[in-house]
Amino acid sequence: MADPILSVLLEQLTSILRQQVEQEVRLVVGVEKQVQRLQSSLGDIQAVLEDAERRQFKERTTVKQWLYRLKDVSYDMDDVLDEWNFTILKQVSVRRDIALKIKEVNERVDDIVNDKGKFNFTSIKGNDEVPERQPSASVIDVSKVRGRDEDKKTIIDMLLSESRSQESNVRIISIVGMGGIGKTTLAQMVCDDMRVKTHFSKIIWVCVSSPFDEIKIAKAILESLSNSTPQLNELDPLLQNVSQSITGQKFLLVLDDVWTEDYRKFEQLNSALSRGAPGSSILVTTRKETVAKIVGTTNDNMFRLGLLSDKECWSLFSQVAFWGRSSEECKNLNNIGRGIAKRCNGLPLAAKVLGSMLRFKNTKEWESVLESELWKVEEAEKGLFPPLLLSYYDLSPLVRRCFSYCAIFPKDYEMEKDELIKLWMAQGFFGETGSRDMEDIGEECYRSLLMRSLLQDEQHPENIRSTTIKMHDIVHDFAQSLTENECSVMEVNSSEESRFDFPHGRARHLMVILGEVLGEGISLPTSILSAKDLRSLIVDKSSRDDRAKLSPISFAQLTCLRSLYLNRYSLLEEIPSEIENLIHLRYLNLANFELRELPESVSDLINLQSLILYGCVGLKRLPRGLGNLINLRHLELDNTDDLHFMPRGIGRCTSLRTLTKFVVSSSGDDNVNEEDAASLGELENLNHLRGSLEITGLGKLKDANEAKKAQLDKKKRVKTLVLDFGMHKGGEKNDGQVMEAIQPPPNLEKLVIQFYRGS
Repeated sequence: MADPILSVLLEQLTSILRQQVEQEVRLVVGVEKQVQRLQSSLGDIQAVLEDAERRQFKERTTVKQWLYRLKDVSYDMDDVLDEWNFTILKQVSVRRDIALKIKEVNERVDDIVNDKGKFNFTSIKGNDEVPERQPSASVIDVSKVRGRDEDKKTIIDMLLSESRSQESNVRIISIVGMGGIGKTTLAQMVCDDMRVKTHFSKIIWVCVSSPFDEIKIAKAILESLSNSTPQLNELDPLLQNVSQSITGQKFLLVLDDVWTEDYRKFEQLNSALSRGAPGSSILVTTRKETVAKIVGTTNDNMFRLGLLSDKECWSLFSQVAFWGRSSEECKNLNNIGRGIAKRCNGLPLAAKVLGSMLRFKNTKEWESVLESELWKVEEAEKGLFPPLLLSYYDLSPLVRRCFSYCAIFPKDYEMEKDELIKLWMAQGFFGETGSRDMEDIGEECYRSLLMRSLLQDEQHPENIRSTTIKMHDIVHDFAQSLTENECSVMEVNSSEESRFDFPHGRARHLMVILGEVLGEGISLPTSILSAKDLRSLIVDKSSRDDRAKLSPISFAQLTCLRSLYLNRYSLLEEIPSEIENLIHLRYLNLANFELRELPESVSDLINLQSLILYGCVGLKRLPRGLGNLINLRHLELDNTDDLHFMPRGIGRCTSLRTLTKFVVSSSGDDNVNEEDAASLGELENLNHLRGSLEITGLGKLKDANEAKKAQLDKKKRVKTLVLDFGMHKGGEKNDGQVMEAIQPPPNLEKLVIQFYRGS
């Protein structure tokens, strides 16, 4: 399986190069040939990338170095092509310099292509190196299971329920949960229960895994029913035999580890099983809720298996790890063991793997595991990650890259889902989307990860902004193992200069956590500026300590940045005008800053997609040239109470999907220069808006036709509309006319009207 970052990055670059050729980049002599050379070279590399990635684990010092070089030049190529596009949009005359950069990148790519011949790579298609799952069976030693008694009782109650037994069709119950959580173990416990054995005349166990082979499954069912192997190899006669064999029998069929999302594969099997006696059941175990729904599981029959408690996890870990040890040894290792068990975070697989690994280790080795990142412990990696790799390889290359990016966040960090999608967008993960919105593709990627329990969502009623998401600790370790040196997290405490050495000097994504404050403020380490290749810089605080004012550093030196996230609790009071040097920047989050205004140079960030300014309560004005940001998709202005007007020209930002607030200005307002202010009518062409839109200051509107000109009725994806007329003198005369002129969005779900004084 190709590198999650490389495979998608190379695909993106190929798409960009194709666009460059189609748009006739020969504006500078020789550039077209250089771009075509890059296209050809990338094609040669992509053909063997699968083999290179597979072999890097066996030939680490050679193949892995080749892949490092390829990744570095791929990122540099992305930067150069992005710079080229920037100069075209800005119509600046530095393209010849960029042409030289393209030539230099081409020479490096040529060297890499030539070196690939040393390795005799072969072209591979498919997932040859995907780890195989160990086949399962229905037998189990129940005495070794911990913490699943209540879960077992719930499933058995579902199977034996009197009301359900009257259903004419076979009922389908699904156990859903992440890899390693114990779905198979729970199903085995259910099959081993005497009540279940008595209730069903036949209990059939089939380990399905991937691919979903209907012939193999039908044969397994027949073999279980007749204790002989059927000689048939065609699906139709096999299913007919299945149907005849189970007619009138009350059976329980366990389909363990189902992956397919093709309902047609299950449909034929289900039809063959429909002749079973009333009360017959199919018990499915799967990692994906989509699979459970596709096989026909209703919400009432879907059981989402949870993690073990700390107590249960410790019981399982200690049972394995202390096997054969004396009571004195167990006593000495108790505290260390409890710390390790806590790190398992309720995942049974982790408790068993770590327990087995430490069974014959000494105290020093136990302490080493407690203090190490699990993904750096080879034995733990080999035991823990193969089940997660199965889920990972089931993802598309695009979703794999989205997943890998999440390694930038520390463990237990909660990230707003919508912000994560914007960060994915900023890295260019979604490339060409045709008529589809990038946000919608990002939502699909998020749901794909959520359905496989690779992400966990948490709803907070007090947080109206968004759903927050996090990773299970073991999944986080797995993500870190995939990205290695790409993503880093550093913690800064006090105002003293901290030093951070980046692995191999090529960190691409960095999150800085501001910890305990010992002085007046905190300085970002200047060593960050040595990471010239950073594409993401996220700065956050571990507490709400308002003393943590952040001393500014020259972010302008980090010229490769795509995302700059400085959210939470007033970290900075000003943004340096040199921010204009960040020509690749697509995401800028300055929420909750004590800003009065943004530098006008922000208007030069032509690639900017997201500008997040909610909570900037002192913000009085936006840059005059905001309308130049033709790629801007999200402008978040909630709780910016001092903002008096929108800049003229905002109507040119026709890519906007989010505009949380539009401020209507008045010619009599001392804080507004009428020539700088946009009229309400500039909303006319912003028809891609979605979500929530608040229009404030409607009581100032002198011309009700402006409300009609805004054409709110064409904003089909706006779900919440807030109309705030404000407490302005003299507004009573026009409020009614303005309200009549407003044509609300057709799919509105919530309408809020404030301070309206009309009749």
